[in-house]
Amino acid sequence: MDVDRGARQHLAFGHGAHQCLGQSLARMELEIVYDTLLRRIPGLRPAGPVEALPLKNDAAIFGLHELPVTW
Repeated sequence: MDVDRGARQHLAFGHGAHQCLGQSLARMELEIVYDTLLRRIPGLRPAGPVEALPLKNDAAIFGLHELPVTW
């Protein structure tokens, strides 16, 4: 293991032959977390219009830069 290696173009869970063995566990954990969060705070919702959310499309992995919420 070389912790000083350059991790350019890193894909968190990889794909194909390099797919992470923990990927299914991580997805299950997120499903449990989101379900629990939404059950405990039923009024949780985005703090503004969904169309205005800042998208992260400047890397290999897409998503949101932030997700402001209110309840």
